[in-house]
Amino acid sequence: MQTDARSKRAEAALQETNAKLARAQRIAHIGSWENYLPTNELSWSEEMYHILGFPSNTPMNLAEVVRVFPPEELARFQGAMTAAVAGETPYSMDYRIVRPDGSERYIHDEGEVIRDEHGNALWMYGATHDITERKRAEAALNESERRLRSVLQSSPDTVYALDLASGRATFLNRPGFCGYLKEELEAPGSILHAVHPDDSATVRENWRQISGLDGPGKVIEYRLQCKDGAWEWIEQRTTILSREPDGAARQLLLTLSVITERKRMEEALRDSEERFRRAFHDTAVGTALVDVRGCFRQVNPALCRMLGYTEDELLGKSFQDITHPDDRPADAEFFNRVLAGEADSHCFEKRYACKDGSLIWALVSSSLIRDSQGRPRHFVSHMQDITGRKRAEEALRQRVEELAALYATSLDLVTPHPLPDLLRAIVERAARLLNASGGGLYLCEPERQQVRCMVSYNTPRDFTGVVLKYGEGAAGTVAQTGQPLIIDDYRAWPGRAAVFDEDQPFTAILSAPLIWQGQVTGVIHVLHDTQTRRFTQADQELLTLFAQQAAIAVANTRLLEDERAARREKNRLLEALEQRAEELTLLNRIGLAITSGLELTSVLRALDEQCRQVLPVDCFYVALYDAQSGLIRFPLFRDVDRDVAMPPQDMRARPGMTGVVIQRRQTLYVADTFDPHAVNGLQVIRAGGRSARSYVGVPLVLRDEVIGVMSMQNYQPNAYTPEQIRLLETIAAQAAIAVENARLYDEARRYAAELEERVAGRTTELQTALQRLETTDQLRRQFIIQVSHELRTPLTNIKTSVFLLERGKPEKHSQYIATLKRESEALRILIEDQLNLLALDVGKAQLNFQPVDVGKLATRLVADRGDLVADRGLTLRAESAPDLPPVLADPRMLPQAIAHLLAHAADRAVRGAEIVLRVAAHRDEQQAWVTIAVAEAAQHTADAAGSGLRRVVAEEIVKRHRGKLTFESAIGQGSAFTIWLPVAPTMMDDEQL
Repeated sequence: MQTDARSKRAEAALQETNAKLARAQRIAHIGSWENYLPTNELSWSEEMYHILGFPSNTPMNLAEVVRVFPPEELARFQGAMTAAVAGETPYSMDYRIVRPDGSERYIHDEGEVIRDEHGNALWMYGATHDITERKRAEAALNESERRLRSVLQSSPDTVYALDLASGRATFLNRPGFCGYLKEELEAPGSILHAVHPDDSATVRENWRQISGLDGPGKVIEYRLQCKDGAWEWIEQRTTILSREPDGAARQLLLTLSVITERKRMEEALRDSEERFRRAFHDTAVGTALVDVRGCFRQVNPALCRMLGYTEDELLGKSFQDITHPDDRPADAEFFNRVLAGEADSHCFEKRYACKDGSLIWALVSSSLIRDSQGRPRHFVSHMQDITGRKRAEEALRQRVEELAALYATSLDLVTPHPLPDLLRAIVERAARLLNASGGGLYLCEPERQQVRCMVSYNTPRDFTGVVLKYGEGAAGTVAQTGQPLIIDDYRAWPGRAAVFDEDQPFTAILSAPLIWQGQVTGVIHVLHDTQTRRFTQADQELLTLFAQQAAIAVANTRLLEDERAARREKNRLLEALEQRAEELTLLNRIGLAITSGLELTSVLRALDEQCRQVLPVDCFYVALYDAQSGLIRFPLFRDVDRDVAMPPQDMRARPGMTGVVIQRRQTLYVADTFDPHAVNGLQVIRAGGRSARSYVGVPLVLRDEVIGVMSMQNYQPNAYTPEQIRLLETIAAQAAIAVENARLYDEARRYAAELEERVAGRTTELQTALQRLETTDQLRRQFIIQVSHELRTPLTNIKTSVFLLERGKPEKHSQYIATLKRESEALRILIEDQLNLLALDVGKAQLNFQPVDVGKLATRLVADRGDLVADRGLTLRAESAPDLPPVLADPRMLPQAIAHLLAHAADRAVRGAEIVLRVAAHRDEQQAWVTIAVAEAAQHTADAAGSGLRRVVAEEIVKRHRGKLTFESAIGQGSAFTIWLPVAPTMMDDEQL
């Protein structure tokens, strides 16, 4: 019983173990199998059915298994099994199978062969692992890596990985960057060493900050020095590739883009935008950029001031939002025509609604700007406030209409009428003319000092017959003073008449006297019976005029002659008004003509053409005045039909008539320039062979400053009337604004051209400087080699002298010390020369050019150094040509150059030789020179090579003086170094040479 129980427990445990094993295999997608090799009997676990895709109840044998293998995989499988059974290799392989349902799976198989005691293969046990998902992930990863490599290779940017711990860079898609080879850049810290010193902190800070980020880091820009020494602007984008266990960044992926050209374009764009901004912002004319939808995109301060809006308020509106409703259809029509390509610009007048609700008139000049492909980009609109002009035109129009009505009324009144009918017609006409509710008319009775109401028109009760004393009420006051009177509220007026207190029939009164031959013959008044109506000064002027006509009409009923005189007066007045209307129309046409362009020449020619159409002009000129220089220039001087070139005049030396106009700041008219009293000693400008007889000069005044003079002249005396002169003064007011706008436009264009020239010149200078830098670097290396050679000799002698002082004979110490001093002095001079050259080269030492007498300088140098060369058995003398011109030189550096050449000659000369310092003057085809030659009668073959550091120092100083150093030598005749210093043209005459 106990044995059965143990057997059952063991069986149960085995079943539980098998169940666990099956569950584990299912979870891990791992099946197990075994094959009895002598009979190829095959058995496997339940998971094998799932892996191979067979139903669980399918009887398995090796023939069924091989059906899942594609032909190429079956050969590999059989080969691996055969090799494992033969003991050649362990059984382990990956292969692909095709399940009965057609799906593909990837399998990893491993097996072990069990042999008997004779080594014969008996069993083969194995495990099968479904690795399909891993294979698919590997394939996806390989594809991703392939795409990444393709993207990196095709990217214009340079990509590299940076290990922060070692500082080593690994370039992923380029063999090099900025002229450096990949091997040079991948050395630790090599990238950072090439970063501009001013930008290295930015790069390091970016690396420090990136460690705390999860995504791409901040994009930074910095300068990197290429291998050839040039600097390139780099844009760097950084991403973290991997992190340390503590979360800190371990590897960075950096993408580098060369953006130097973009930087240059951005700088050029900023310059261009600054020029546009200044021209846009500083102009006194309202200017705006309007997009193709009609919305404001940019406005200048002048436009904000004109409309009363802030910039932000205008930028939220379209031009239609602030356009008067009556002007919107025409405005929209032009806008659409331009967008349709039917026109590119237009000039028109329109009304704008200001922020405070008021309306202004503006002269608008608008142009469409297109992009490089011809598509509309935006409009540029200039708006000039012409409200004053429009109001003047409207006032004039209204005045003309009123006077025309007045004239028509006068014609009606002068028709003979009975006096009562005439007086009533006068009052009715006056009420209609002034749009009043009623009125009245009083006639004066001077002998009784009273006025009597003859007409009471449209009043609450008839006041006809009311009598007022002079000074009583409105009528009595006007009759007494003879002046018109406006009363806003008659009920509160202290001088009101008591007769009207009960009725209080009216509030506002406008009264005017009827004056005939200087005497007040009556009083006419109009009135309002509402408190909201008031009379104005213009109403007063109109009623006064009407009262004059009424007085004439009253008198005309008595005297026919007076009626005829009144008619002549009215005709003259009408003609004057019509003439004034014509003048204003002319001024408007001239204003449009001279403001339609921006170039000064076109503005002035338009001005000349318009003036000649309406005025008797033979000569016309516009003079512009520069207050700082005192010069008067004539950009336009036209005599009849030809242009005359007039030189500038100095107003302080020869003011002339133009200068007098500028000084007096008022119009100058000379009726006859041949009349000495009229000219009064003034200089008359003569354009050609004959002089103008009539001269008018009008100052051009802008912002209370005289900027020039506009003048018209005629070859006949007394050619201009006061009305014509007044018209010219009005034209000059418009011309001053147009001339100033044109000058500002020319200055803006000239400034833009100067900026372009400066940029081009600076570019050429930088290119030249780069070439000089490369040449200088080569010369500097040669110089260092030569300096090292020159310094080695005195250093060797100094070391020898020190050694002899320590170990030599005591009796020769003075000789050793003398040698030590001499060589130390030579070494000091060499070092100072090198420092002087270095100071000149880096610009710390500046040459102080002054006039120098080279002959005296040579004499002084020979005197100072005579004893020094005498100790060496040499002779030194100076030869100087007479009357030498001075040269511009540094009195400290030039003597050093000559002294170096003297010392160099002394070092090379044999004992007993003579050194001559010759100063002379020379001239070639292009330049006058003063030469300083250091000649030596050498007893050896002269050789310019190896001339030493002194010659190099001297040559560098001479170059700094814009001169040259030459060397001549002949065997047996000696040699000479010659300094050539240029002489300025003002310092030498031909006779001196």
